[in-house]
Amino acid sequence: MKLFQTEQYQRIAAMDAVLFRDDHPIEDWTDNIWWIGIENGKDVAYCGVKRLDEEIAYLSRAGVMASHQGKGIQKRMIRKRLEWAKAAGCNWAITDTVHNNPASVNSLISLGFRQFIPQYQWKDGTVTLYWRKK
Repeated sequence: MKLFQTEQYQRIAAMDAVLFRDDHPIEDWTDNIWWIGIENGKDVAYCGVKRLDEEIAYLSRAGVMASHQGKGIQKRMIRKRLEWAKAAGCNWAITDTVHNNPASVNSLISLGFRQFIPQYQWKDGTVTLYWRKK
C-alpha cells in the first residue's frame, strides 16, 4: 500500500461514507491535508491532518477499509501525519478516538500518544478519548 497526498476529496468522501456512515460527514474537506492509501489500484485508506496554530497539528479523520485492517496501515498513516507536523514546525500533535475503538487506541499508544483532558472538549466527552504527543 502506498500513501499519496491528494486533493481528490470525492475519493476520500466515498470511503468515509462507508467507514463512518453513522457519524457526521466532513463539512469542509479543504481544511485538512489529506493522504489516500492505494493498493493494486484500489483506494483502501485515507487520513487527514490540520494545523490548529503554530504549535499544534490535529490528526483528523482516518479510516482503513475492512479488507485492509490489521495490516499496520493505521500506524503508517499516523507516522505520515506526524512527519508532516514536524516538518510544519508543530511541537504537539493531538487527536481523538471513540472510547470503544481499541485498535486506534493501541496504535496511538504504541506511537507515543498519551491520553489527556483538554480545557475545551471539542466532542462529546462521554464517548471521546483525547490524545496528544509532543
